[in-house]
Amino acid sequence: MMRGTSALLLAVGLLVVAACGVAGPKLEIVGVNARDGFSGFDYVVWVDCTVRNSGRDGNIEVVAELQAGGSWIKRETVLIAKNEERKVTIAFPEPDSFFSVLGSATYNCNALPK
Repeated sequence: MMRGTSALLLAVGLLVVAACGVAGPKLEIVGVNARDGFSGFDYVVWVDCTVRNSGRDGNIEVVAELQAGGSWIKRETVLIAKNEERKVTIAFPEPDSFFSVLGSATYNCNALPK
């Protein structure tokens, strides 16, 4: 009896996990760009992450990473609709430079269902 109950609970758990994966956003990064400039007197690097959702509506976490004389990771949570393509811009005021660091910078984006 206990063995059958355990198997049933395992099967139900697997179905719940599978349904959650299917039910949420299905994300793809379709564009990554970085640009720099000044916001007032502060030097800033902006990383633009363009995300496409071919799944259902839902909250997602966009993660941007910048390496430019240091390494920084920032996250932003946004709501994205089914079949929507959204550009999320994340600002990095941390690089301390009076000249463009983009020539030697590396940057990346990722998006995850939340």
